[in-house]
Amino acid sequence: MNQTSETQQTVTHNGKVYTLTQNAYISTDPRNLDGAAVYLADATDADGKEYEIVWKVIDQHADDESNSCDWQHPHKVIAL
Repeated sequence: MNQTSETQQTVTHNGKVYTLTQNAYISTDPRNLDGAAVYLADATDADGKEYEIVWKVIDQHADDESNSCDWQHPHKVIAL
């Protein structure tokens, strides 16, 4: 994730930039990766459309959440 201001973070997926509207949180939502734990965050694009950003957990035993996912490379983006 990239910091654009004191409170806004952005992420790029398939060449499109999304601005997070909340902090990522862990979930076991069955829509994502067959119920495996993922991190989710709501986001918007430059046109104000809303999305859900999904990151795969790559280290379930990380001591620090910053190491839990590849935050620069979301697994997928879901239009809401």
